[in-house]
Amino acid sequence: VAAVMTDVGADRLFAKAIEGNLQASSLPTFTFVLSLLLALATGTSWGTMAIVFPLVTVPAYKVSEGDADIVVATIASVLSGAVAGDHVSPISDTTVLSSLAAECDLMAHVTTQAPYVVVAAILSIIVGTVPSGGGAMGPAGSILIGLVLIVLFVFFVGRPVIVQSGKFDIFTELYLKIHSGSNLHKLKEDTALAAENPDGVKSENPMANSQADEEEDDEVPAKGVSES
Repeated sequence: VAAVMTDVGADRLFAKAIEGNLQASSLPTFTFVLSLLLALATGTSWGTMAIVFPLVTVPAYKVSEGDADIVVATIASVLSGAVAGDHVSPISDTTVLSSLAAECDLMAHVTTQAPYVVVAAILSIIVGTVPSGGGAMGPAGSILIGLVLIVLFVFFVGRPVIVQSGKFDIFTELYLKIHSGSNLHKLKEDTALAAENPDGVKSENPMANSQADEEEDDEVPAKGVSES
């Protein structure tokens, strides 16, 4: 893919656009967003890296006048942006395999993964690409502050999986107020029932309930035999 991009002159076209319109300090952020969107559209992180690397590495070196920190931050932005976009892409092989392995709807899986990607991407830009592009912070400081912010976010915004009220985090609750017909309302009710009945919540599907009852009946004699 990288060879094709070079043969058709995409690297030269991109270099001309970057050198004439972007400042060196904005390159890491621009590259991160570009890689994320491209990976989201193509569903491949490796393919995105192969495409973006020849497009931004040389222009980053020229625009920054050989500043090693800017070049390294731009390369890191390619890697992180590609992985972030691939993680939430509905046509990514890992996303498809994850939904198949969990036996859940593909788009439902993508929807549940999107908040993780959005939070990580925003924090990456705020404490990663922007400070590194401006020379205000090095990699160690960005990683440390980012880790602290993630812990604080989980502590103050995150919610336990099973909670008696069944409530989600503040952003999901806001979404539910806007979308009254969302399936998450039913999940919220089931979560509250699960908190009240730790032994399990009966499914509305009678086939699933009968199968669960049969499995419980099968476990009783097996336990008796082992004890004898």
